[in-house]
Amino acid sequence: MKFRLSLALATLLAAVPAHALKAEQVVEREILIQNADGTEVTARQPAAEVAPGDRVVYTVLYENDTLEPAEDIVLTQPVPDTLTYVEGSAERD
Repeated sequence: MKFRLSLALATLLAAVPAHALKAEQVVEREILIQNADGTEVTARQPAAEVAPGDRVVYTVLYENDTLEPAEDIVLTQPVPDTLTYVEGSAERD
């Protein structure tokens, strides 16, 4: 009985991939801060609430937790229909 249980457990564990791609989405809005000297700086804060005309920034952070290269990766991070993509604004590091 122990052998069968161990074999079933080993088979189950072998079916689970040893690695995964981890992804996280961060949603922020850009704000303009005016310094005491009159200069302006753009900063970001969590986008708990946004108003029409606000610039909303979606950042997708991902990590391959193995030494093996990941191939054929597809990340699906939905953006609400009420937002409009600004053409050419996508960047990557």
